[in-house]
Amino acid sequence: MPPRMRQAFGYWHRIRAGRPMPSRADLDPLDIPSLLSNMVLVDVIHLPAKSGSPPPLERGPSVDFQFRLIGTEIASRSAHDYTGRRFDDIPHMAAGTPFWRRHEDVVSQKRPLFGALPYVGPDRTVRTCHNLLAPLSRDGTVVNMILTFVTFGLE
Repeated sequence: MPPRMRQAFGYWHRIRAGRPMPSRADLDPLDIPSLLSNMVLVDVIHLPAKSGSPPPLERGPSVDFQFRLIGTEIASRSAHDYTGRRFDDIPHMAAGTPFWRRHEDVVSQKRPLFGALPYVGPDRTVRTCHNLLAPLSRDGTVVNMILTFVTFGLE
């Protein structure tokens, strides 16, 4: 794990203070000024099941995701400003894509996930893209937000 990712994970681990997940209220930007430009906050939108709907595997996703905040480093390397947009409205992030599945895994497993995804954006100097997705929970049980940190490997 790159040093900035270790720093981000250490922060998440510290603010959870022995609980399964910290809440958004535990997050203090003043604690992590060097990480803010690489931070993303994603709201988890739990979709209600319709009565008489088919079994979960047949009815599709039970969540959607919406960008709440995107750090300046990430915004500068993105093709568009995604703030406020839902993943399902963005083709390379919609349900069924690797990007979506990683977020869905964090919601279902209720634990952080580190990895790499292909970079999709206009900056031709980017060679790698690593991210850490860490769950946040208002009630300690249901993931209602994902705290993400992204780093870019440049040529």
